Amino acid sequence: MRMMLKVTMDTAVTNGAIQDGSMMKLIQKLHARIKPEACYYTTLCGQRTMLAFFECEESSSIMVEIAEPLFIGLKAKCELVPVMNAADLQRGFEAWKKSGV
Repeated sequence: MRMMLKVTMDTAVTNGAIQDGSMMKLIQKLHARIKPEACYYTTLCGQRTMLAFFECEESSSIMVEIAEPLFIGLKAKCELVPVMNAADLQRGFEAWKKSGV
């Protein structure tokens, strides 16, 4: 299932993590784990934020492999939300039409 991971990072913690190099190491490990199809870095509500879009093959990996390192290493808030691209949306509407609902 395609997922969006929104990571809102604690400013004080990430300031230190940027300076000591640990933030990039953590982000690189995350990218290696989830292999995002797209990943963006921005600020939302005044905080460093990452938005990553990826295929989640195994739901059991969400907490332990994805969120926990971010909680521990960056004191981050994580949100995982299922998302669709245009092709997924089209397939969904086609299936809905066929269902007769």
